[in-house]
Amino acid sequence: MDRIETAVNSLAGKDAEKAYGDIAFACNTYSLNKKAFVEQITAQKPKIRKVWTDICWYWLKHLSYAYLNDNYDDRNKQACRIGFNLYQNSIYKFEPLPDLLSVNFVKIFITGISHIHPTTQQSFSSLVFAWLNYLANEKGEPIAKKAIKELIKTRGEHWYNMSMI
Repeated sequence: MDRIETAVNSLAGKDAEKAYGDIAFACNTYSLNKKAFVEQITAQKPKIRKVWTDICWYWLKHLSYAYLNDNYDDRNKQACRIGFNLYQNSIYKFEPLPDLLSVNFVKIFITGISHIHPTTQQSFSSLVFAWLNYLANEKGEPIAKKAIKELIKTRGEHWYNMSMI
């Protein structure tokens, strides 16, 4: 089993710490394959896709707060800026995300990812953005579509590719 497959499979478990560790391990490479990751997620049961989608929206919320509070460095600055733009143009305006209980899988996952190396966070954000791009373009999800439409205007079709610093 490769890194991506292991990471995706761990989303089906109950151990959020293992899940974010597996995702962080998968992201800690120059050969991160976003397309393969999206394909792995789309092949999962709806429950797993929902967990991943929730992680994505809450990660945007985290990136937005980091951007607003200047809580980033050059290694994840681009991801924070794009996360802020996506969050402000999508879920924040239409469906504000409730605060999660501290024992919630998504909350534990996001908290863990927020404490890994900023370059790995940048790579993780690429996976999140690639999934949201998929939701907008392949599934036609209205909230994602509206936010991404604005990013495509300014950053082009491959807006979701984060540079490795």
